[in-house]
Amino acid sequence: MKTYQKNGKPFWEVIKPFIADNSKSSNQNIMLYENNSLISNPRHVVENFNDYFINVTQDLCEPESINNLKMTELIDHYKNHPSVKLIKDNINCTENFYFTTVNPNMVCNKLKDLKSKKASGFDNISPRFLKMGAQALSKTLTPIINNSITSSKYPDYVKRAEVSPLYKKSDQLDKTNYRPLSILTSTSKIFESIMCDQINEHMSKFLSKDLAAYRKYYSCNNVLVNCVENWRKALDDKKHVGCILIDLSKAFDSLPHGLLIAKLHAYGFSLKSCKYVHNYLSDRKQTVKIGNIKSSWQSLKTGVPQGSVTGPLLFNIFINDFILKLQNTCNVYNYADDNTLSYADSDPIVIKQMLEQASNDALIWFGNNFMKANPSKFQSIWFSKDDLSLNFEVADSTIKSEKVVKLLGIQLDSKLSFTQHVTTICKKAARQINALSRISKNLNYYNKLKMYESFIMSNFIYCSVIYNNLNSTNDRKMEKLKRKALRLVCHNYTCTYTELLENTGKLMLYVYRKFHLVEHVYKTLNGFALPVESHFFEKQNAPYNFRDDYKLKQPKFKTIMYGYKSLAYQGAILWNNLPNNIKNVEDFSQFKTLIRKCLNLIECHCGTCLICLKNNL
Repeated sequence: MKTYQKNGKPFWEVIKPFIADNSKSSNQNIMLYENNSLISNPRHVVENFNDYFINVTQDLCEPESINNLKMTELIDHYKNHPSVKLIKDNINCTENFYFTTVNPNMVCNKLKDLKSKKASGFDNISPRFLKMGAQALSKTLTPIINNSITSSKYPDYVKRAEVSPLYKKSDQLDKTNYRPLSILTSTSKIFESIMCDQINEHMSKFLSKDLAAYRKYYSCNNVLVNCVENWRKALDDKKHVGCILIDLSKAFDSLPHGLLIAKLHAYGFSLKSCKYVHNYLSDRKQTVKIGNIKSSWQSLKTGVPQGSVTGPLLFNIFINDFILKLQNTCNVYNYADDNTLSYADSDPIVIKQMLEQASNDALIWFGNNFMKANPSKFQSIWFSKDDLSLNFEVADSTIKSEKVVKLLGIQLDSKLSFTQHVTTICKKAARQINALSRISKNLNYYNKLKMYESFIMSNFIYCSVIYNNLNSTNDRKMEKLKRKALRLVCHNYTCTYTELLENTGKLMLYVYRKFHLVEHVYKTLNGFALPVESHFFEKQNAPYNFRDDYKLKQPKFKTIMYGYKSLAYQGAILWNNLPNNIKNVEDFSQFKTLIRKCLNLIECHCGTCLICLKNNL
C-alpha cells in the first residue's frame, strides 16, 4: 500500500474504511428497500430520498393558511400562543431589533473567513475562488446584500441547496436511517453569516445559559461536565438523582416558520426584521444529490436547512422558551435536540413526581410547538448509592429505569463509576488496534502515528475530564491498550511503557486527564467555558496576603465516591499546586505548553499507584 505524507486525502480515503466504525465512507452506491422491492436505480433513489426529506414532517406542519397571512396578521394569529406569552412574561425587550446594512470591509472579511475545503453548492463556485477575489468581489456583493436587507427580501438564488443523505445507524437500506445535510452555495454563507452576527448580538442576552449547542465556548463537553458535577454534588449531599432523557423526532425538519417569526417578534424583532427572516425561510428549494445524479427541485414547507449557518441559531431561539417553561420544575441539560430532565431530592417519590410533571409539561410544549416526542422511546436512570429502579409514568407510557444510558456519546451508569463507558471505548479501541495491526506492514511510522492519534487516541480523550478519577482496574485497562497501540506504531515489542512514551513524545492517559482538568479550570476561571460552571471553582479569600494569591477553595466533601472525585475538589487541588507564574498566564496556548512541562504535579514515589507501576502494566 502506498503511503502519503504530503497529501493526506488519498491516504485517509484508503485507510478510513478499515478503522472507522462506519465503513460506508461514500454515498455513491446507496440502495433502498421499500414496499418489498430493492431500489437500485440512482435516479429513483434520489427522488425517493427527496420526497421523504420534504414530507417527513407533513403531519406536524402548521396549517396551510398560515403561509398566506401578512406579517401583522401572522403575529396577531399567535399572540395568545403559550410560548409567545411565556416569552413576553419572562423577557423584557425595551427596543426593536432591525437588520443594518454593511460596508465592503465587513463583506471582504466574511469572504476571507470562508473555509476553502468546504463543498461548493449547486452553482459549483468554490469558496477558494471567492477568498482569492475577496477584495474585488466585496465591492460587488455589498450593494446586493444591503439591497436584500433594506427590501427584506432574501435572494432566491442563495435559497437553493443540494442535499446529501448522511447515514446514521442501523439498516442502510432504510431511508429513515439517513438525515439530510444541505450543501448551500458559498455566497449564501456570506449572507447568512452577516444575518447571524446581527441576530446573535441582539439575542445573546435572552438565550438561556442552558442552551449549549452552536454557541461560542459551548460544547458537548461543557454539558456533560455540568450535569455530572451537579449529580456528584447531590449524591455527596446524600440525595438521589433521577433523570429522563427525551427523544425528539426530526426536530430541525419540523420547526414551524410562522410560530418562529411570532417568537422573534416577542423577543423584540421589528416587523421588517421578521419579514426578512420569514423570507429567508420561505420558498427554499432542494435537490438530493448522490454522486453525479440529482433529483428534481422541490420546495421545503417547514424546518431549517441542516448545514446552514443561520438554521442552528434559529433553532436555539425557537427552543429557548422550552428551557423557560421547565426551569422552575427541574434542571434541563440541553444540546440541540437532546434534552435531559433531572431532579435531586432525598425522597425518591418526590423526584418521581417532579420528573413526571416536567415530562408531561414538556410533551404539552412539544405539541403546542409542532414538534414530535415519543415517550415510549424516552430513557430514564437513577443515580444513587441505593439500587433504585422506580419507573416513570409519562402520558400513556411507562419509562423503565435503566442501569446504563448513553448521553452525548458517554455511557453513564447508576453509580457514576464510568466502568461501562471504559469497557465500551476499550472494545472500540481494541478493534481499531487490530485493524491497524493487519495493515501496519504497509505503513510507515508517520502514517501509523497519525492513525493512532486520529482514531485510537480519540476514544480515550473525548470528555475524559468527567472521569478523571477512575479505579485502578479501569485505569490499567486503558493504559495497556495504549501501550499495545504504541508498540504497534513504533514496531517495538521489547522496551518499557516509559520508553515508548518518551520515544513518541506521548503521556499516560492518566496524565492527560489531569492536564485536561487543569485546562478546564483555566478556561472556567477565564470565561472560556459554559457560564453555569463558574461556581465550580471559587477563589480563596484571606484577610492577609499569601505569596500565592491565586488559590482556589477546596470544597469539603462527605463521600470518597462522589465528593472526592468531583471536579470542584480535584480541580482545586491541581490548580493550587501550579506555580504562580503559570496560573497568571493570559494566553491559553502558552498555558497549555507550560503545564505540560510541570510533570512534577503528577509524579509519585509511593511505589504502588498507577504512575509508579506504569512499566509493569
